[in-house]
Amino acid sequence: MTHGYQHVPQHCGGYRSGTDHYGFIEGSADAIRILAGYHKTRKPRPGGHWNSGYTTTEFFIVWLAKNRDLEFLYKLNQTCKTIDPWSWDAACKTILGKGAGVEQLWNEYQWDLKGGGKEAVANFQPDKEMICHGESIQFSNTSFNAPTTYAWTFEGGTPNTSTAKAPVVTYDKPGKFAVSLVAKNAHGETSKSHARKIQVLDRKGTVTNLIGLRGEITLESKTPAIRGEGVGNLIDKNPQSKFCVKERKTRIQYAAPDSYELFSYAITSANDYPGRDPENWTLEGSTDGRKWSEIDRQKDQAFEARHETRRFVVDCKTAYRFYRWNLEAKSEQIFQFAELQILGISGK
Repeated sequence: MTHGYQHVPQHCGGYRSGTDHYGFIEGSADAIRILAGYHKTRKPRPGGHWNSGYTTTEFFIVWLAKNRDLEFLYKLNQTCKTIDPWSWDAACKTILGKGAGVEQLWNEYQWDLKGGGKEAVANFQPDKEMICHGESIQFSNTSFNAPTTYAWTFEGGTPNTSTAKAPVVTYDKPGKFAVSLVAKNAHGETSKSHARKIQVLDRKGTVTNLIGLRGEITLESKTPAIRGEGVGNLIDKNPQSKFCVKERKTRIQYAAPDSYELFSYAITSANDYPGRDPENWTLEGSTDGRKWSEIDRQKDQAFEARHETRRFVVDCKTAYRFYRWNLEAKSEQIFQFAELQILGISGK
């Protein structure tokens, strides 16, 4: 019955495990069952992801309804008619306000499940983690439980300390630097820190995530990707989705809208069998999409965990617009991974 009355979220990965679409469809249907008095033997448990669907997502929605908005589930369904492309983050911000992103709400929910108290819980995220010297970083503050004061410390940064909610910090010297935050309210305080979180390069220019530039990614393969698991999933910024093709060897090309000096790329493993992970590959660059030069070569690589991100730094002084990876899976005649990130430098 619930599925019959659900609206369909648009352009958010399609119905398959790990996507916003899947999490909405199965999570909201199960939330209806819980709120109607069924599934009385089920209990919420820490862990998982808001897109896990069924029991995991259902209790998250129920928690949002009980703690944020009694009409959350109804409003969530309505957002499918107004948000395109749909996402949990956009829907939560539409219903609960711009500051209530899904990751912050999920962190609050997990804290509650683990028996956390009323003390302020420190949490933050930089808009970049790798920059050239002289660049600035905006730190977003996702602390919760109504903090009243903040105390930041920025190793190697200017300013070195701050009490602002969301400070902007400039780094003038190369190196790897730690960041820490203490959030406090009347019930107590907690801290969060990242050792060597910020990497400042000994180079001039601006670090750019090429994936965020609306470039074009294509698959060069005799076999098409598995339905719903196309190559576009590699740049959707959702590690729960993946690219999968029934070939052991494949080639992927990314065309950026401009030319950049590549200095780093990252690959995130997918959700299931490790034998499908990338093991061997070469990375090539081209200025015109016809003549290619090798940038990097990797052999016998292994991903020890699912959804593990591994970063590779390269020494590339030529600005390329086109990049392609010639990839080989570890053991199966099926190849997959979840996310691709490409960082380049422009504006020297």
